Amino acid sequence: MTFSFPVSNRVYHLACSFCRYGNCYTFNSGTNGVVRTTTRSGTSYGLKLTLNAESAEYLGLFGQRVGARVTLHPVNSTAFPDTEGIDAPPGTASSISVRQVVITRTPWPYGQMDCTNNNDDYMSLYSGKIYTLRMCENTCLQCAIINRCHCATDMIDLTRKKAIRECSPLFANSTVPVCNIAKSRVQACVRGLWKRFQRGELECKCDQACKDEIFELSLSSSLWPSDRFVPYILRDLHMIQDIRRNNLPRSMQEVRDNLVRVEISYKELNYESIAEEWNYKEENLLGDMGGLLGFYIGVSIITICEFVDYVLDLLGLLCRKIKRSIKRR
Repeated sequence: MTFSFPVSNRVYHLACSFCRYGNCYTFNSGTNGVVRTTTRSGTSYGLKLTLNAESAEYLGLFGQRVGARVTLHPVNSTAFPDTEGIDAPPGTASSISVRQVVITRTPWPYGQMDCTNNNDDYMSLYSGKIYTLRMCENTCLQCAIINRCHCATDMIDLTRKKAIRECSPLFANSTVPVCNIAKSRVQACVRGLWKRFQRGELECKCDQACKDEIFELSLSSSLWPSDRFVPYILRDLHMIQDIRRNNLPRSMQEVRDNLVRVEISYKELNYESIAEEWNYKEENLLGDMGGLLGFYIGVSIITICEFVDYVLDLLGLLCRKIKRSIKRR
């Protein structure tokens, strides 16, 4: 699949990060230290991609659907298109409006469950620097596959030697191979672990992130391109693309069967924040204890003063009775 888009009269090809749906690419990953931003909302100020699905290269068993899988995720995080993506079919223009949602959780014992925000010490097999629950669960699954099947089914980060060594000391000084699913033994091993993972039998100790960034997507689509626009598409494709010309569409039907148009933009330049807060904090406890203690101490002093006054009244009454009895004698 060819990903290209014009920016300042140049063509950028996106870097690969995760491979399950064929060739996968990440735009604005932040791994090179550069993060692209936008200061306006609307489709005119977003990212526009024209993708060539190259359906002629699909294999029968592994190419059941034609199109693109699009996933939006925070910068410096790992994308998992199989669970977090949406499909963009060929012959259509898919317009995706994005709104960011930030979720802040409180750790145990204040929240309903524990959460973690320690990204540095997390033993992840993926290149993302931001901890997510999905990355932890997939790391647990891949760790079990590496340990028992001696291979990996995902494109893990081979530079994370410490995490790989924790999974299996067998690959402490060697590269983890990709699982050959064509072999029945490997296929049975991977499938068995996948079923155990789905049933929750792998005992993955994964907590929710104390801070999550997710994107709410609004999707709309229309037929693309129009019949009168196809000649311009064909002209631009064969002028821009200098490589792999044999895979470029050459007719209207090939354009409809292979080209995918994706437009991604912010719906609004604001975000929604959902935060958990403590109902009863330490300072509230100390304040209430101080108030109650002050109340009880104040009550005690008043009671003591009243008791002393009562004793003095009794002594005064007793002294008056004694004086009267003496005078009578």
